[in-house]
Amino acid sequence: MRRTQVHFKGEADAYLDKMLKAGVVQPSISEWASPPVLVRKRDGLVQWCVDYRALNKITRKDVFPLPRIEDCVDALKGNLWFSKLDAYLQVRLDEESRPMTAFCTRRGLFEFVRMPFGLCNAPATFSIIINLVLSSLNWESVLAFLEERWSSC
Repeated sequence: MRRTQVHFKGEADAYLDKMLKAGVVQPSISEWASPPVLVRKRDGLVQWCVDYRALNKITRKDVFPLPRIEDCVDALKGNLWFSKLDAYLQVRLDEESRPMTAFCTRRGLFEFVRMPFGLCNAPATFSIIINLVLSSLNWESVLAFLEERWSSC
């Protein structure tokens, strides 16, 4: 287990409590365990990340075409109104996949109930769902674009 920096410990515990209460994570007895990484975002809040590099190395990659940023920018030209929705931690994981998302903390082992970022197939899974939900609206009156800042974790 990686050492959590002293100044993050209280915030790490508070964030874990918040995720437990919201049903985002649950206690785990998994054989898997990835280390959490805490980083301070520009707004001063702490971002909870999990280092899934070892898991991602052995994961079979899903292939789904993500939209090109150039095509998205072209599609946005001339529009006056924009909105942004945050889908982070909204997609439920099937029970079979949850143990693989386990992470270790000083309070024990926990696993995600909802899809966290950092999993190599998360962008493809999210794009498939969005394309199914929006179907004919996508690229007409709605533009779905996934922004995931891997470099911040």
